[in-house]
Amino acid sequence: MARSSNMSIPELTFYEGIRELQDRIDILNAGSAGTITVNYDPGFLAANGGDYRIPVKFARTSGIVSHVDEADPATADTAVTMSTAKGATVFQSLRAYIQRTRDEMMRGKATPAAWAVNIAQQMAESKLVYLRDNLLAMAVAAIDSMDTPSANYHVIDDARGSVGGSKVKFTFARLNLLLNKMGDAREKIKSVVLHSSVFADLMADGITNYKIDNVGGMMIASDIPQAMGRKLIVVDSTSLYSDLDSSYYSEYYVLGLAEGALQATIISEDPVEEETVLTTKVKTYRTRQDLDVEYGVQGMKWVVGTINPTDAELATAASWDEDLSDHRECGIVKGIYNAT
Repeated sequence: MARSSNMSIPELTFYEGIRELQDRIDILNAGSAGTITVNYDPGFLAANGGDYRIPVKFARTSGIVSHVDEADPATADTAVTMSTAKGATVFQSLRAYIQRTRDEMMRGKATPAAWAVNIAQQMAESKLVYLRDNLLAMAVAAIDSMDTPSANYHVIDDARGSVGGSKVKFTFARLNLLLNKMGDAREKIKSVVLHSSVFADLMADGITNYKIDNVGGMMIASDIPQAMGRKLIVVDSTSLYSDLDSSYYSEYYVLGLAEGALQATIISEDPVEEETVLTTKVKTYRTRQDLDVEYGVQGMKWVVGTINPTDAELATAASWDEDLSDHRECGIVKGIYNAT
């Protein structure tokens, strides 16, 4: 049966979608200095199956080297035992679903091919924004579960929130303290992610020089001397703030990220499917594509047995636990502040 001349071509939408998505992925990965990465491996799930990936790595072993005490030659010695540690990433199923009516298509000037390309562009952009927001929400939550060597070791909570007093705004001096949560590995932090309200306060704090780029729906500020070589990623994601009671100050989250800190990989992607709805007076054309995504947070592991978790479950601290031998293996620090 021949396709309606008004329908978009699913194959065109599918392949155009791959191109559009890959272009955006490359821009995001480069723009974030590799700290927020999205990858494309659509054959993984079909080849391997499962709901989690459980990579095995060697745990960091301490005390391997010690002094040879010749004054005590007869005492038995004990070798330090090596071990492996297993973490876990988690898979989530998503769908991209969009529709348009015959009236919209017939009364407009766009061709069916133009509709197919525009659908692919909008679906690719929506996928990337969705993955980005989930990754940020996971980082905000997961880092609260890192308790080595003590609770909230990579967190600074300076926000007044529900406590009285003046708002505590983010400054470059506070950025310095936040970076120091990494100890002598502070140079691992390559980018700082913050809301535009927080960025406005930084501007007022005396930025002397900067370069602005728009990347993947985010603003990237670089070449800022006070940021000590780090990129500032400005994005108005709802994951980066919390509106408290109306009488309290909102809390804003600032994330310092190392290379590879947040990772999402599209591990399965169905062909684009087209449906015509004939049961209404005006025909509707619907386009749908399902996909599966693997999420990973550096130094953390998924510990809840939930299959295909919701966004809220991904953004729950109790869903994650540390997967490290040393706190510097987790390249995420979080500061909590207010904004003007």
